[in-house]
Amino acid sequence: MRKALVDNATLTALQRLSGDILVKNKYDLDGDILAMESLLQAILFFDEVYYLDDYKSEFKQNRHEHFSGLQPIQIDEETQNIFSQETLQQVQSIVPHVTAGSFTDGDFRPFFDMLKMNIWYVWNIQSSVFYLTQKLLADASGVEINKYSALSAMIFSELKDNTQRDEIPDKRPVLLGSDGNPITSQDKITKQVTTFFAGLNWLAYRSIYYTIISNQFGLDLFLHPIRQAFQVNYLRKTCLPGSLQFRPLIDALTNTTTNTMAQIYCAINPSISSYPIPIFSAYISSKSLHTGINALDIAYHIREENMFVEARRQLDTLEQLYIDGREKKFLREVNQLQRDLFNQMRRIREKYNVSTPQGSLVTNMISFWDTSCLLTGLPNLGGDTGIANIISLIHDIRPRGGFAAVYKSILSDLTNIQMLGHFHELITRNVHYDREAQYHPIKVQDPAYKKAHSWWSMPM
Repeated sequence: MRKALVDNATLTALQRLSGDILVKNKYDLDGDILAMESLLQAILFFDEVYYLDDYKSEFKQNRHEHFSGLQPIQIDEETQNIFSQETLQQVQSIVPHVTAGSFTDGDFRPFFDMLKMNIWYVWNIQSSVFYLTQKLLADASGVEINKYSALSAMIFSELKDNTQRDEIPDKRPVLLGSDGNPITSQDKITKQVTTFFAGLNWLAYRSIYYTIISNQFGLDLFLHPIRQAFQVNYLRKTCLPGSLQFRPLIDALTNTTTNTMAQIYCAINPSISSYPIPIFSAYISSKSLHTGINALDIAYHIREENMFVEARRQLDTLEQLYIDGREKKFLREVNQLQRDLFNQMRRIREKYNVSTPQGSLVTNMISFWDTSCLLTGLPNLGGDTGIANIISLIHDIRPRGGFAAVYKSILSDLTNIQMLGHFHELITRNVHYDREAQYHPIKVQDPAYKKAHSWWSMPM
């Protein structure tokens, strides 16, 4: 059976869309739709879906009721401390470094490069005092502003995660001016900048925390899409020196992957598969409006249709083939199964695609397997009794070894989400807005003037 773990940020996004949690920044919604799409894919293409029951106590019951079809994982305090300490060990060296206006560290620079998000820091005057301010180097076109405002909102939303954040120490970024001198005065840094850095620290912590747990429990991981971009670069950084294993995965995440590209990935590297599938949130939200049935309940209903049952069976067989070996027979079987899966996904697209003014939109379900963990270098904590007990509750038999995750191409998917037209309105129709809710666009700096001096602005 295929079993997956979704993070709490994904579930929080669903609760914002359903009206359980107020929306303050309207740019949150595009990221929430991406997260909804991830959860729907988990429900449709996995037999069981789990989440960590580590939400704050006052919100737990509501979460249990809202996601009654998912399986909560209870972790005792001692086991929780083991995971937290291991994560802290992994993240202790992950600190944002900004030099002369741009990120220069080996963790967040590749993350923003993957997002094609050129963050820039500059001194701007406010009330006759210069403060360090964050901007995006980009043109002022509406499409770009909307996309990068949504990405920025996802990072700020990390601090809305109602789990215990006291487990992560407050780590200040390393800020160096263009003269090479450190910037240490916190009262000269805007709240926007300090909040953004806090969001990055929490994003790093929770991404690695879930990565370690999913690997330990033998569950395929569905992170919130903004966390996926960070996690891939974290895995690339910790993998075997010189390994090119992550290059096709990063290419798949940063490009609109065509059928041909996906087949090449599958043929030369069976550990990475990409399947074009419909945007299920559009279809299911439309059905929900006409039937009055909850969107997740509709997903649980259609997952029992033969085409989804067969797709899950084929995906499970593929994973088992990958675990068992790499002989010529294995490659022949994998390639045949991949062809069968592409045909199965084509039938699913034909039935569940929706028409928009821009035509039929598709997304890609990108799967990654590292069954030995030799590439990812993830820790093994299997000697702990609490962990062993949880594994026995999840799996009837010994779980498969190694790490597996499912990804989305966040940039191309954001573009698709913003092209949904009236389906976007259908998906967000139950949202409840805060009285002061509005769009908070990212501040933009023209790249041509990024180092310009004036009475109101000067380079970092």
